[in-house]
Amino acid sequence: MLSKTELRKQCKQLLNKKPLQTREYEEEKIYERLTNSVEWQSSKTVGLTIPMNHEIDTKPIIEKGLSENKRIVVPKCHIHDRTMNFYTFTSYSALKRSSFGILEPDEEKAEMAHQNDINLLVVPGLVFSVTGYRVGHGAGFYDRYLCTFMNQTISILFEEQLYEEIPVGEHDVPVQKLITPKRELIV
Repeated sequence: MLSKTELRKQCKQLLNKKPLQTREYEEEKIYERLTNSVEWQSSKTVGLTIPMNHEIDTKPIIEKGLSENKRIVVPKCHIHDRTMNFYTFTSYSALKRSSFGILEPDEEKAEMAHQNDINLLVVPGLVFSVTGYRVGHGAGFYDRYLCTFMNQTISILFEEQLYEEIPVGEHDVPVQKLITPKRELIV
């Protein structure tokens, strides 16, 4: 079995090689599956990330949620204590680039969402197992957050990101459902 570091590298290479037309087609299928899911339909507040280049584009999902009057919340990572909080998304212009190079809310201007107010959390990752475990970017922000998160969790991914088995650490927390362009896996 490959290490988490090797899996991250392998998956980034696969995602970067994916033809744009294929990627866009598969993203549309993922959006459709997610927004038609019972979890999405029953949620008033949805936690989403602002993606990095190799991740699935969440802008159409954010726009769909806003058009359905859902409260969309996005994460802000706190490096000093390795925690993460979610804040209400208002616009892309209200986001700031973090030291990780990702767009995050300005916590001084945005309203913080309490963890129990988030009905559905769409959890990012690079590599996933069919049992719902994930390999993220290695900082552990989501695993720490998920330890106390009691509501619904879904990850959206391409088939290339799905493995039968991946290394699992003692602090890793699985998601409840995986959505790919071809299928949904309840774990």
